[in-house]
Amino acid sequence: MATLFQNKYRIETARYLRSDYNIGYFFVTFCTKEREHFLGEIINHEMHLSKIGVYACDVINKTPDLHPGCGIEAFVVMPNHIHLIIYVNYDNENQNGASDSDDDLGINQKMKEIALRKGKLSVIVGSIKSAITRYANNNDIYFGWQTRFHDHIIRNSKEYNYIFQYIENNVINWKSDCFWD
Repeated sequence: MATLFQNKYRIETARYLRSDYNIGYFFVTFCTKEREHFLGEIINHEMHLSKIGVYACDVINKTPDLHPGCGIEAFVVMPNHIHLIIYVNYDNENQNGASDSDDDLGINQKMKEIALRKGKLSVIVGSIKSAITRYANNNDIYFGWQTRFHDHIIRNSKEYNYIFQYIENNVINWKSDCFWD
């Protein structure tokens, strides 16, 4: 539902308000713009990655090196979306920011502090999407993402195992997938 903020409509957050998204296991899905098949095609139950799909795999594999406290437990790159199980263990004390007054901070420092207050999961997903978009732009590849992403907090091992199997079988089950078109 949209509400007014400073006389402008804004979309309410889709995030679970009792979680800061800085610790736990999360099932994450993000889609390409208008669900276009930018990332590759499935032929005979095999995913054939496009150039940008190959790069997406590389970015995802390198993500734990760039984000301490993050692990990619499983992922699949599909023609028009990516599924991941991401483990996040981020110390909240690192998010408090500097104690300087706003007057003493430059705009870059203010933006950095705002970014650090976001849930670490959003920062990780944003950096993956941003890196892939930058690669596409630098290589003159027409590409885009939907603006948001879907996440689900994995609450127990039964859910984890179900989601892990879903990701593992996503290519095989493509024609019954809700993103298939």
